[in-house]
Amino acid sequence: MTITHILCHKGIGETLAVAYAGDTPVALFADVWDEPDRLWVGQSFSARLRHRSADGRGAFLETPTGDTVFMETAPASAVPMGEAMPVRIVAEARRGKHARVSTASPSAPPAPQDSLAAWHAALPGAQAPAIETAPDPETLHTVLSTA
Repeated sequence: MTITHILCHKGIGETLAVAYAGDTPVALFADVWDEPDRLWVGQSFSARLRHRSADGRGAFLETPTGDTVFMETAPASAVPMGEAMPVRIVAEARRGKHARVSTASPSAPPAPQDSLAAWHAALPGAQAPAIETAPDPETLHTVLSTA
């Protein structure tokens, strides 16, 4: 799939964006400004291991802001309780589930510093096109409400 264009609307209290492959919306972005501490995909930080899941297949970590995130894989099994480790958000919190993280290399390039830039950088394809201002913001609202 090749992203052909991206439309964005920055309105009062929200930023909306839709990536298109031709005329088909293929990726959506919505950021509500009243959630300044929300964890977003691509964000990197150091999180402390708080406890492992009962089934042993994952671990819960605490972020610098006090949020809890979940790591599904084994890297946390080698880390002592309370130890900090570099992580990166791979899925945002939704439907009552914690945000998911994976380990991040301390030498990895820094993640974009805002959620729209991180979303743009994570789009599929080698190089996503530049973000354009939507001529009609209602189009974006319609696509997002339909999704």
